[in-house]
Amino acid sequence: MITNLGINLRIKKALMILATITLFLLISTTCVLADEDEMESEQIENVNADQNEIIVGEGHQSVGTDESIVIPSVTEEQVLVMSEPVVTAAAVKEKLSGWIEDGSNKYYIKEDGTYAKDEQIDTGGMTNQRFFYFGADCILVKGIYQSAENGIWYYADANTGGIKTSAGFVDCNGNRYYVTRGGAVARNIQIDTADATNQRFFYFGADGILVKGIYQSAENDIWYYADVNTGEIKTSAGFADCNGNRYYVTRGGAVARNIQIDTAG
Repeated sequence: MITNLGINLRIKKALMILATITLFLLISTTCVLADEDEMESEQIENVNADQNEIIVGEGHQSVGTDESIVIPSVTEEQVLVMSEPVVTAAAVKEKLSGWIEDGSNKYYIKEDGTYAKDEQIDTGGMTNQRFFYFGADCILVKGIYQSAENGIWYYADANTGGIKTSAGFVDCNGNRYYVTRGGAVARNIQIDTADATNQRFFYFGADGILVKGIYQSAENDIWYYADVNTGEIKTSAGFADCNGNRYYVTRGGAVARNIQIDTAG
């Protein structure tokens, strides 16, 4: 039989074991908490250090904690690794000015950051592709157009949009036009191309299109005949057939009207 003394000894032994286990657990918990506090402190220091550092390419530059931060200039080969993109003033200007393409349309952003609109832009080139015009929708204009700046009609190349500034014929949408020196399209005027052949004089209507056949000049109200194929104005005396009718052109080019003609034939 177990005496009361034996029972008491066993109870005391069990309490001592329990106390030892409790003390061990308490010490272990304290060490773990201390390690976590140390790791958190190190992480905070690393974050603060990262916030004060800008990575440019492969190099690092500390810029301090003050509010005045100077970003070093970079080359095109360098890569900016940051939460916010940082570019130089030159890079900003390059991105905010110049040509922009959107599908088949082209736009031009000026140096002040606004889109070219209803205006001619001089890109500074030395070729015939120097001047370009952008319409009310800011899209690069091609073909025949009327400038909103001065009301004059011009021709922009159908492919590149470059404005033609040298004198000469141009074809657009099946029609023939003539661009005078400086770029203006000939309208309501007879043009002398100074050609030594009979194809020297041509007339262009209010729409700028080369006139063919019988027409009345807006310059002097006189009627003339322009060849139905080439548009050249007939200046020698003789008959001319147009649209199933026969006319007579007097010397100098005027069409005979309300007059008897002696052809001396």
